[in-house]
Amino acid sequence: MFKKQFILSLIFSALGMFFLSYFWHGYVLHDFLKNGTPRGSALLYKIGIYMVMGFAIAKTVTFKFVEKGYLYMPLAKFIVVGIFFGVVFFIISTIKSISLDVPLSGKYLLLNFCWQVLEQAIGGLIVAIVHRFVFDPDLTEE
Repeated sequence: MFKKQFILSLIFSALGMFFLSYFWHGYVLHDFLKNGTPRGSALLYKIGIYMVMGFAIAKTVTFKFVEKGYLYMPLAKFIVVGIFFGVVFFIISTIKSISLDVPLSGKYLLLNFCWQVLEQAIGGLIVAIVHRFVFDPDLTEE
């Protein structure tokens, strides 16, 4: 069963990464203007993708092998997991072409890669903040 800490981590990290993405693609790159997809359906699709990303980050940080590796640097665990999923989702979106329709020049790919990694690292930090401030008594028994 999912615990309160996990559910809140998933929701807050997904929302944080979604709003960062909306800012990046909507205001910095203006990709929404270039994309032929209706804005409403594109935003619903992105919300679904960011819920999957939030789930992946929030679930991965609870694995025992991840916790062992960062025993003395707990905050780094969240950032590294976020960076890992930033790379993974960037590769998937580039290969599957599910990112917005823009010319994929080398400069664009590098810029988008750096942003994706930063965005998911911030998602990992949001999970860390939730884990810091939301106490789940059931987790202490495990």
